[in-house]
Amino acid sequence: MQAVLPRHIFSSLLLSILVSSLLWFSGCHRTPHLTRQQLMDRAEAHLKTGHFQQALSELSQVLAQDPNNIQVHMDLGWVYLYTDRLDKATAEVQLIQKLDPKNQKVYYLKGAIYEKLGQYVDALESYNDALKVDVDNPALHGDIASVFLKLNNPDAALQEYKVASKLAPQNNNYIFGECMAYRQLKLYEESIKTCKIALARTQDQNEQDRIQNVIQTTKLLESIEPSPAPVTTPPAPPTLN
Repeated sequence: MQAVLPRHIFSSLLLSILVSSLLWFSGCHRTPHLTRQQLMDRAEAHLKTGHFQQALSELSQVLAQDPNNIQVHMDLGWVYLYTDRLDKATAEVQLIQKLDPKNQKVYYLKGAIYEKLGQYVDALESYNDALKVDVDNPALHGDIASVFLKLNNPDAALQEYKVASKLAPQNNNYIFGECMAYRQLKLYEESIKTCKIALARTQDQNEQDRIQNVIQTTKLLESIEPSPAPVTTPPAPPTLN
């Protein structure tokens, strides 16, 4: 004969299951509390991988506990920049400069905002200020190079891309940047050669397609306007004995 639970025990069990389920789905079952540093680490990891909404959520939690945290405001500025909220990014820069007038690192963010606004001379000035305290930052050199290209100064861009490549040899963006600088210099053979190096180093299909397109259009430019002949030093005149 099958055992049957008394009605009051069955009702209590059912109620317990129901309450547990409600607590779970209402969010009362939470992950362990994270420290401010753990939240910052997670936010910066999300920032690097492009998960800006998650980064914003974690930074906001830290900000609620520490409203004058310079690094939080710096990271918020980058989040706003990458999500095209330039007014908020600018407000973060102004707040950082108010809280810490001697902060030099903010100039990188300030330069990036200027670049996004198309104010390339101002961007270059801010980037150079940032470089004074962050000279070994390959991304900063890469951004400076990008601005030089936009200002039609491929010689300076090429030098900055080479510095960035030396500091971060595995970053293919800087090799591709060199390719574009050579192309702007009308050194098409060198541009194609450098682009092929970048092409061989990537497995990303979209990036491969982009580089292949640059190679093909550079070959077309070369057929229309060949690369300038290398400058040779004329022989020295004969000396009289």
